[in-house]
Amino acid sequence: GATVVLIAMHEGDGHGTEPLREMLERLPRGTIDGIVSGHTHLKVSEFVADVPVIQAGVRGYHFARFDLFVDRATGRVNPDLTKMHGVVNICGTWFANGEECYARGAQEEIEKGKASEADFFPLRKPFYEEMPVEPDLVVRKALAPYLASANKIRGEVLGHAHGNFGRHDCGENDVGQLFVKSYAEAFPDARVIYMNGGGFRRMLNKGPVTYGDLFEVNPFDNFVVKVRLTGRELRRMLEVGFSGVHTVPQIHGVRVKFHGSDHQSQERDLNGDGRKEKWERNRIESLTWENGSPVNDQETFWLVTSDFLVMGGDNMDAVFDSIPESRRSFQDVIQRDVVAEWLRKNPSVALPLPYQPRVEMVR
Repeated sequence: GATVVLIAMHEGDGHGTEPLREMLERLPRGTIDGIVSGHTHLKVSEFVADVPVIQAGVRGYHFARFDLFVDRATGRVNPDLTKMHGVVNICGTWFANGEECYARGAQEEIEKGKASEADFFPLRKPFYEEMPVEPDLVVRKALAPYLASANKIRGEVLGHAHGNFGRHDCGENDVGQLFVKSYAEAFPDARVIYMNGGGFRRMLNKGPVTYGDLFEVNPFDNFVVKVRLTGRELRRMLEVGFSGVHTVPQIHGVRVKFHGSDHQSQERDLNGDGRKEKWERNRIESLTWENGSPVNDQETFWLVTSDFLVMGGDNMDAVFDSIPESRRSFQDVIQRDVVAEWLRKNPSVALPLPYQPRVEMVR
């Protein structure tokens, strides 16, 4: 078997009741030698249940590291020698005033008059452990053909935006509506489209829209899934989605009114674990089809969404754990490619798309 066990997991930082901590506390000591975590977008460099855990923030801005020392005689990690390093910035160059290279932050400080360009320039060479950071020419040469191939795909122009796309975390947004429109036409037998709002990582800007732009908007290789739902199951899905814990979903086919503030009357224990958690709140005031008719609990229909949600992401295990495999149909297409193909078929469409709001927040 393995002598050194490292885990890469999309779970949090191990604080409080995080699943990462729960897992490590249940396992016998020495089962896992180190964990590289994610999900919470934090800078983590600490021991959790005696296991080194690192997380490098978000968006590739940082670098996290721990050193493990393997005993040559046993082939096992000696945990007493494990060395944890602080999380550092990843920079091709440093600003003049510190070990930092966050361009947007510098621009905002200059625009607000809190700093001047002289505080940041001239740029200087970065160092790590007192050594200059230099590109590895061998690695650069090895990567060159793959980067060239990726750049060719990235540069494909799919459409043109006549204005910047707007973003509204508390409701519908232009990018989300582009996705649900594309899905609705690609899967005409689906009565409902549901996209998790957290899957959109940036908006599109005025000008050419490339495949690379679309990738940055939705940089996840999640697959499309069709699910046969009942009206009752859809209602539960929307209740979880609009609970206020996650970014408001982007929907097509139904209209939703939800409360934008919390109230004790919304609290409940959906999963029967004795706790009333935030994701379990019911903030839905009304749910109808787009034509205004009520959604009946017993009626059935196709819903199109992502495998991330069907596999339980964003607390959707409360919905999909009870839905058998026979009612799930995994499609052989990545969700952003549905949008890319729709744009290829509609090259002259004006972006952003006009749309009638389906989500209304009530105070």
